[in-house]
Amino acid sequence: MEYLPRVADSELARQLSGAGAVVVEGPRACGKTSTARQVAASEALLDTDENARRLVDADPAAALAGAVPRLFDEWQVAPAIWNQVRRAVDERGKRGQFILTGSAVPADEITRHTGAGRFSRLRMRPLSLFEAGRSSGKVSLAALLAGERPRAPAVALSVSEAAEIVCVGGWPGNLGSGTKAVRAGSHGAPHRCRSRRGPPRIPGRPGAEGRRGRHRRYRRSGVARRPPRTPDSGERAAGAA
Repeated sequence: MEYLPRVADSELARQLSGAGAVVVEGPRACGKTSTARQVAASEALLDTDENARRLVDADPAAALAGAVPRLFDEWQVAPAIWNQVRRAVDERGKRGQFILTGSAVPADEITRHTGAGRFSRLRMRPLSLFEAGRSSGKVSLAALLAGERPRAPAVALSVSEAAEIVCVGGWPGNLGSGTKAVRAGSHGAPHRCRSRRGPPRIPGRPGAEGRRGRHRRYRRSGVARRPPRTPDSGERAAGAA
């Protein structure tokens, strides 16, 4: 698939010139890996290359070796690489050494070292209308914020075409596909999301049983509940004092 230039291209180049490593974040299939590959000189695809994952655990220094910028794709699969990259950035003292892409957030303890001063973060999103070739890009957000009046020719876009763009979305893999093809490709996804259960409750943990559960427990134990407080109960208490 031909790579479509992204607005993030220039931002990634700018951040590489100012930081030792750049973390590219965003939802799956939004184009993070493709964008990073445009500037990466070497790469390790940690989600598909089992040897690369083993190398991270066995010999981190060897995993870091390679032409820079070196790309670690889906780095959260081998979270130990985070601290190794951070240390390498400190030791090398150079900019533009690594690019880390990821769609998921690892456990908090993995990234307890925030990497301040070593990592720069770039947030990517699906294709905009301009990136997808469906907009002229004549209206500038920066110009609007500066108070300039927008000037752009009318776009010949029917209601049905606009609705299809909204339904297909800005995912690079869906470019050129109609709503029927996209719907068929995502069949069952909403059901899987609805059927996903929440985290299991911990027995004995405060609040785990809920209000109804506590009421049932009180009734079974025979413990009398405190009577509800009435407006004059405070006055009686004050008079008794």
